[in-house]
Amino acid sequence: MWLRRRRILGCSAAVGTLVWLAACSSHADRVQSAVANSASIQRVVTPRPVGGSAGKGPVVVPAPSSTHGKPATQQVVLGSSTLTVNGVTQHTASDPKSTLLDLNLVLQNNGDHGIVNQSTSFELIGPDGDTFANRSSDSGPFYGSIGGHAVRTGIVEFEVPKAATSGLSLIYRPGPNAQAAMLSLKVA
Repeated sequence: MWLRRRRILGCSAAVGTLVWLAACSSHADRVQSAVANSASIQRVVTPRPVGGSAGKGPVVVPAPSSTHGKPATQQVVLGSSTLTVNGVTQHTASDPKSTLLDLNLVLQNNGDHGIVNQSTSFELIGPDGDTFANRSSDSGPFYGSIGGHAVRTGIVEFEVPKAATSGLSLIYRPGPNAQAAMLSLKVA
């Protein structure tokens, strides 16, 4: 009886060892086999157009130079509209770690048909890529439809961290598929 138990125990240990070795080696074999197969299989990839175009980058307007101590205005023409930045001023925000930036803007419609001016058309971007949305809603007097050959003047306000006020640029995109403009700002 003792001999019989010893044979069963020996056989069980041998079968268990074989199963364990098979499991360990089969995973490695599958990984090695998959790597070898992926390297040897060549696939021809044919690109297909999905619509749209490559797009255009933004029109970049450099920071204004100073004239008699005041920064000069900046102007950019995009399609049927002209955006002018008359100046940027900063003042204290309710949060001591933030500052408010007011952009004095003029938007002129150069075409015969009306254009829509929305708050989402204006965004600030920092030198590291941080973006800041303006604090205005579309209900302000600066926003809405602008008739043909009409001009709209207004202030667009942004709240940004005090540490992020240098090197800011205004991104102006008049519509979702319209070309954008990037205007480097000088904060007074």
